[in-house]
Amino acid sequence: MLGRACRFNKNRGKFSVIFEDENGTSYCLFDEMPAKESKMLAELAYGKGFLEKEGAGVHNPDFEVILERAKYLKSHGVEWHHHHFPPECIFNEDKAKHCIVLEDPILKKVFVAVYDGIHMHDLTKIEALFHNL
Repeated sequence: MLGRACRFNKNRGKFSVIFEDENGTSYCLFDEMPAKESKMLAELAYGKGFLEKEGAGVHNPDFEVILERAKYLKSHGVEWHHHHFPPECIFNEDKAKHCIVLEDPILKKVFVAVYDGIHMHDLTKIEALFHNL
């Protein structure tokens, strides 16, 4: 999902849900945050019930900064979003790695945590925060 002010969103003021597969890229626009649709697509990508599972992974200090900043934004009622970019994602600037990204609308800064593979432990933490779990 791309937030209304996301740097990748060409449809400013609207939320965009992006879907990529071997046939190309599709998207859908929303006036309101598509939390239900976003969660549904995340479950298709990571497995049903993935938010209830604790994945393993090596500590990534960059992710801790992302998580703390997301908690701050959420506690202050600031609209925020994050991304998980696998290597093949059109938005991923590091085509050999997985990235978890937070765009901070207050600091106007992008925070990135880079991983060799999918890091379900960290991904679950930020998704649970985003979906109020």
